[in-house]
Amino acid sequence: MSARAAIFLAEWLRDYVLPGPYPQGSAAEAVQKRDRLIKDGHQLGISSAEFEEEVGDLHIYLRQKLDETTEAAARRMGETGAIDV
Repeated sequence: MSARAAIFLAEWLRDYVLPGPYPQGSAAEAVQKRDRLIKDGHQLGISSAEFEEEVGDLHIYLRQKLDETTEAAARRMGETGAIDV
């Protein structure tokens, strides 16, 4: 992946991959995020192939990131006594 694509992806993840809940599930949310990422990348001349070169299948990668973000938020909430984990 180009350095430009790597920087863009890291910033994009911070802005768009937020903890759930996802009403239709993380798989459906990942499809929407993938499509948005590709659209946003194309506007800057970054191809989906550049992203996939680094992370593999974008849908799988984004679903994992969504799940990780949600699980991390749940753990943090559990540590503060907000929910049982």
